[in-house]
Amino acid sequence: MEKTKKILDRVFGVVSILCLLGLIFTVLIQIISRTFLPQSPSWTEEVSRFFFISGVLYTTGMAKGANAYVNVDILEQKLNPNAKKAYLVIIDLLVMAFALIFFYESIGFTQSGATFVADTIPLTMNYIYFGTMASGFLMALYTLFDIVFILTDKKEKEGDAK
Repeated sequence: MEKTKKILDRVFGVVSILCLLGLIFTVLIQIISRTFLPQSPSWTEEVSRFFFISGVLYTTGMAKGANAYVNVDILEQKLNPNAKKAYLVIIDLLVMAFALIFFYESIGFTQSGATFVADTIPLTMNYIYFGTMASGFLMALYTLFDIVFILTDKKEKEGDAK
């Protein structure tokens, strides 16, 4: 399971970098064209928005796996190790329930995008909306990894995220 998580981390790390580079490239095109051309291409705003949204959606699971979300741990600090484990598993089960509901509901949302075409580029929106499905699935998957790591005492300490 650790090997699978590392592979997913690398894959979605590359996806994150590609989305960031795509965002930078499209914004640069817009800046240069506004400066030197009489009219800037209209597609750059929409494409940069797609890169930004995709970069966020495809890396939500990685953020969960790296403990990168805000965590108020006042109660957690006061618990003994066994109670802390149970507490963390319960929190992760709640997160997983949310992620699975989000994933299930996003299936219909993604399917609805097949009838919409982006305003400035010939792309149906279901390709963009797919990120919501991926986000829910990846959040659930990384939460499952987290639960397994908690129960097998392989969870990184808070602040040790790499």
